[in-house]
Amino acid sequence: AKEYREARYHRYKTPISERNTGHLRPSPTLHITNIDGKVGQDALSTLFNQLGHVEGFKFHDEQKKTAFVKMKDTEEAIGVILAYNSTKIEGRVLKISFARISID
Repeated sequence: AKEYREARYHRYKTPISERNTGHLRPSPTLHITNIDGKVGQDALSTLFNQLGHVEGFKFHDEQKKTAFVKMKDTEEAIGVILAYNSTKIEGRVLKISFARISID
């Protein structure tokens, strides 16, 4: 297999390239959108704890439709995305992706 890490137009070659392509590097912090208002922090943490350890949780807005969740490591975050992205909870389909920011 050919190695592309040093290629001139590799999508992670420069920090600005991440913003231009919409692709983010895998990280332990996840961005969850389309959360139903009835679903609270405890319910989501319990769900994600089935695949690892939730180290941090923060709702992004007052309507609680988006949140940031920090998993123990990147491997656990990938597992959460694979298991729960596009999963229907309380009538809404969750969208889960890697976050640009980190929460403490």
